[in-house]
Parts: sequence; C-alpha cells; structure tokens
Amino acid sequence: MEIIRTVIHSDLKDIKKFRDKFIDILQSRFYEENQIFRLRLILDELTANSYKHGNKKDKTRFIEISIVFDKTYLIIKVKDQGTGINPCQDREKFSESGRGIDLVKKLSDKVIINNNTIACLIRYS
Repeated sequence: MEIIRTVIHSDLKDIKKFRDKFIDILQSRFYEENQIFRLRLILDELTANSYKHGNKKDKTRFIEISIVFDKTYLIIKVKDQGTGINPCQDREKFSESGRGIDLVKKLSDKVIINNNTIACLIRYS
C-alpha cells in the first residue's frame, strides 16, 4: 500500500498541476486508459467542488488530497476548509448544482461524505 498526501492552495493552477501529476503516476503504474479516465473524472469533480463550493474560490484556503493505492482498490479523499455539506439536509443544493457528486457516486464503489471531507473507494475490476 502506498499513500500520497498533499495540501494545495485553492487555485485552479495548483489543482491542475496535482491532477497532471496524478495522471503521470497512474500511467507509470500501467493503469488502463479507461481506469485513468474514471479516476481523473472523480478527482476533477471532487477538487472542483472543494474549490468552488467549499473554499468559495478563495486562494488563501487549502485543499487536502490523499490517495491510497492498494493492489485491489484506490481511495481518493478530498478535504477543504469550507463549512461542509450534509447530503440528507442539503438536497436543494444538490438539485441546483450537485451533478458532480452524483457522477462521483456512480463512478465509485463507495462514497462517504463527512462535513467538508469526501472519500471515494474505487475497486479494480
């Protein structure tokens, strides 16, 4: 098992730089293109939500990203400095702009939302 953890500013350039590094890691580990696409999409949606909704595009705030690589699964965890969400209570927010979370739920095997942290488990086929 390997864990990659980083903290970046809530800045689109920093988000893109980390995403590109993540893709490079996946390619170096010989992930298939469809797996890379799926994992990139999950990471993009999670970091975009943290940037836009959690940190309100405030570049002084941070996004914490942890990725756990294992032989049979991968976990992507993203935490921002926002107030967090409660998926049961915040249904109206999801109906307005929550398609990203719905997409992440469809692409992941398990999604856990706890205030300002979201973690996704992706099992390998």
